[in-house]
Amino acid sequence: MSPNDSKTATVSGFKIDLLTHDNYDTWKDRARAILRQSTVGKTTQWSLVKETPTPGTNGSYSEKEIEAQEEAKDFLSLLISQEVWVEVNQLRFAADIWKYLANQNARLTATRQALLEQQLDYVILDVKKENAMQDYLNKITSLVTQIRASDGDISNITYTGYLLHGLPESYETVKIICGQSRNDVDSVKNILLREHSRQKGKAILAKNSNNNSNSNDNPANAHAFTADKGGQGGDRGRGSNKG
Repeated sequence: MSPNDSKTATVSGFKIDLLTHDNYDTWKDRARAILRQSTVGKTTQWSLVKETPTPGTNGSYSEKEIEAQEEAKDFLSLLISQEVWVEVNQLRFAADIWKYLANQNARLTATRQALLEQQLDYVILDVKKENAMQDYLNKITSLVTQIRASDGDISNITYTGYLLHGLPESYETVKIICGQSRNDVDSVKNILLREHSRQKGKAILAKNSNNNSNSNDNPANAHAFTADKGGQGGDRGRGSNKG
């Protein structure tokens, strides 16, 4: 038996998104709940799926056990999309399929987590951008959330370590201050946002001060002022001649 090409199904009165290559983490809990509610005689589908049957002393399985496993495999197929089913259909028992899916997801998750952690190492604060600090914090938070969502182990201390890792030298002092709150992610974020606002305001004041200084020291301005004074003096001179 094989599943259809639809991405959702209603099985035993329960609606479920069929397993694809991208939704195992959300699918497995829903699928397990359905398997526990569905029975084969006096046992549940889940009891047949969760553990591979043990062969008898002669190394074979009873016809009854084989039949129950075939039914469990057929039932499990109702929860799996065609694109995944073609990869697991050759496995003999439903329990073999369930175990294969779990192991495959673990490998993919480990690879995905490694890539996300690598991205975290390369996130740096670009102070030239608008809303630089907020964008920086959002990017790190997004990556950490993705890792945690796939059962990745990132503690708050590691999380704040990534928040401090990509800061420029101008934040060395504030890094020390944040070190006292390494287990409090929100506190560290607030400290960094306040420091970024302080440095941004300081840079604006310095720029305005520098522009004013350049304006006062500009020779062209001084020449214009002198010429203006000379023009006023000439007018006064001409006026006195008339007297």
